[in-house]
Amino acid sequence: MFERNRVDSSAPKQKTAVPAEITLVDGEILKGKFFISAVRHIYDVLNGPDMFLEFEPYSGKRRFLAKSQLSDVKLINAPTPRSLSSSLREIDNFNPYAILGVERESPWDKVRENYVALSKIYHPDNYAQAKLPTEVSEYMAAMARRINSAFEALDAPRRVVKRKSNKSDPVYTSQPRV
Repeated sequence: MFERNRVDSSAPKQKTAVPAEITLVDGEILKGKFFISAVRHIYDVLNGPDMFLEFEPYSGKRRFLAKSQLSDVKLINAPTPRSLSSSLREIDNFNPYAILGVERESPWDKVRENYVALSKIYHPDNYAQAKLPTEVSEYMAAMARRINSAFEALDAPRRVVKRKSNKSDPVYTSQPRV
């Protein structure tokens, strides 16, 4: 029979990524992320008895680093959704060209192409069924709003000009009665 009280230690443990910039004893600086158990805090892992840490540089493969080779660890905080939404309100920092990843002189087709590509990535339907942490889903929703706002800011003047140029003669005119 099965023992219900026993925990299977061979089951895969959920890990979380912690972004960091580390300096090694030889002076090399690595930027990447530590992978730690989801139930532990990074400070407990760094100060714990384990001799090695699982680390993946942004430009390399995952590997184990000996704690004795670490000289400095700087944790990097990802932007929170609140800071992202507050920057949307600041009109001075709002650059729709930078958000959509196009140059100011780019043709309209390129602007629209980038908008469609980014919208497909950040559209809420893409991650609606996924079980994401609330911070991630709020960030994705804020990015979708930001992308839509950038496109709207670039498209509004274009629509005004188009509307003014489409003034045409009436389709039907009646002849005056004599």
